[in-house]
Amino acid sequence: MQVVAHNMLAQFTSRQLNITTKDKKKSSEKLASGYRINRSADDAAGLQISEKLRWQIRGLNKGKSNIQEGISLVKTGEGALGEVHDILQRVRELSLQAYNDTNTEEDRIAIQYEVEDILGEIDRIADTTMFNSKLILKGNPRETIKITEDMEEEYIIENTSHVGLPDWMNVDDNMEIHSGYSQAPSQKDSIMYQTQPDGSVWYYGPKDPSVTGAVWYGDTPQGIAAGYTGWDNSISNNASAKVDFSGLKNASSAEQLYEDVFRLLGGQIRFPCGTCSNVHQGITFTGSESGFTVGSNAVISDGYGVRYEYTYGTVNLSTTQFTDSQGKTYSGYFDSIKDLIEKHQDNPALSDAQKKLETEALADAIAKDLRNKMYDAMDTKASNSHFDRVLKADGDPYSVIVYDYRDNMALTDPTAADSKVIKDGYVKVSMLTSILVPGETAEIQKPLHIMAGAVRDSWLPINLPNISLYALGLEDYNVAYYEEKEVYSKSYQAKIDNWRQNGFKDRIESYTETRTYLSLDRIEWENGEMNPKYKRETQTVTGTRVIRTWDPEPAAQPGDITIARQYEPSSLWCVDYAIGLVSKARSSFGAEQNRLEHAYNINANTSENSQSAESRIRDADMAEEMVENTKHTILEQAGQAMLAQANQSTQGVLALLS
Repeated sequence: MQVVAHNMLAQFTSRQLNITTKDKKKSSEKLASGYRINRSADDAAGLQISEKLRWQIRGLNKGKSNIQEGISLVKTGEGALGEVHDILQRVRELSLQAYNDTNTEEDRIAIQYEVEDILGEIDRIADTTMFNSKLILKGNPRETIKITEDMEEEYIIENTSHVGLPDWMNVDDNMEIHSGYSQAPSQKDSIMYQTQPDGSVWYYGPKDPSVTGAVWYGDTPQGIAAGYTGWDNSISNNASAKVDFSGLKNASSAEQLYEDVFRLLGGQIRFPCGTCSNVHQGITFTGSESGFTVGSNAVISDGYGVRYEYTYGTVNLSTTQFTDSQGKTYSGYFDSIKDLIEKHQDNPALSDAQKKLETEALADAIAKDLRNKMYDAMDTKASNSHFDRVLKADGDPYSVIVYDYRDNMALTDPTAADSKVIKDGYVKVSMLTSILVPGETAEIQKPLHIMAGAVRDSWLPINLPNISLYALGLEDYNVAYYEEKEVYSKSYQAKIDNWRQNGFKDRIESYTETRTYLSLDRIEWENGEMNPKYKRETQTVTGTRVIRTWDPEPAAQPGDITIARQYEPSSLWCVDYAIGLVSKARSSFGAEQNRLEHAYNINANTSENSQSAESRIRDADMAEEMVENTKHTILEQAGQAMLAQANQSTQGVLALLS
């Protein structure tokens, strides 16, 4: 049947030609752009995945750029610290030169001039070493923030923490209950006496007419009174306290051992001098672990019951080198325990009994090492006028015995005789915590953050050191110092001694103090990692304090005082300590640089593989598209020919009409 009204053959051919033309257009578009997906209609799901990969790739590439800038910052700081190291080595060299007694005072002053000049360069380096206007040797940036209800981020804050010794640690402060001192029964807490080498007894305290059988010296009696036991002048018989670390071996698991050592962090023991009331020799357990950092100068004395610490040794639980029972060396106790925890987690076949044996072996090694580290830290501080020495207990590898200096007429303050060892106190800490009270302000430290990846949690923190003369402890370093000491005549010395014992009046004053601090609340374990939880506490303390006022010091007569001039330079250990701090800061920078370089390599690898995945989704396969395009071109040409023929086929109707 011949029809012309609809020309169905031409319509069909035209429709197919339009489809072919549209497909050819899409194929040409892919060949021109190189992309398989040019609009969401091309592949809706693929477009979504591709765009997500794209922001990750671009973020990783920008992270690579950020990391390179971080590496440049670290190199800048490390280079400056290298110069500080050179300066400190020169100061140490000059110190050794100054200590030589072939030098005159003028020579030492000339050496001190050079020391001051080059030490001044340290402060200038700290004040001017910048990267993009940021000071990088002045410590972590600090800022004061206002706490809001919705703050969930953890911050590093400086706080005061009240720390007591853990339950497993035993400190015996009643070894002899200060038996070296004897108290007169009628004057408890006021009169004490000491047996002298010549057999006489010296009494200390106010003159007491009720004491009979005694010879008085000024306001203090001499002589032997019936019923009094003397003081043994042998130091070995006058131990002050014993510190025992053996309780650490009671840990039932590696996790428990970790908790036990962690609870020691920030702990302190203060041994009061037997001859005065305000001087203590102590030990502090410092370190940094699980967001809790206690520095070497963390002890708080003012306002917390201790007027003055004479000497303080430290044992760093995190960085002190430690060798376990198997001969393996670690950078600190925590590293060794975490190694054991990981071993037990990776070996489920180990029996509980075997795990307990391995835990006990490590605890035993740590307890012995703690004892030795405490002995070393205190032994270097003990030889002074207030404390005699510390000893390792014979036959006991876990204990240290402390001896104060309570012989040879050393008593000056009777009220100190029954002072007890102080086993808790307040320390300054840096703490990673989210315990912030809404509405209050807090000063926080924020390390420099390098945005190393494509997401917010990709920050890499860089802790900046504080390098200054004050921070290094060299602000008043002097190799040319001469101390002038007054030497008293025998008669004037007696007047001064009497004035020191009796030339004052005491009055008791009440006080109330409110202290806010953070303390350890509990310890939780999450996926094998310890997560300590802290709580904020406010404590109101009331008590009394003694306010002492002195009479005028006895006036000296001509010839009573002579001046002795003595060379007393600053100790060389100050420079050694500063060199150690700078070495630690340089090591930290080096570790940070290595970490950043690893992060850069990870970014490059991740970016490359993500790019490959995105390419497979987004990019066009050019060979495949060429085949498709050629096919569509041929079909288009064929469609056009068929459309021409379809239009031509209706011409046969004219023959019928004619």
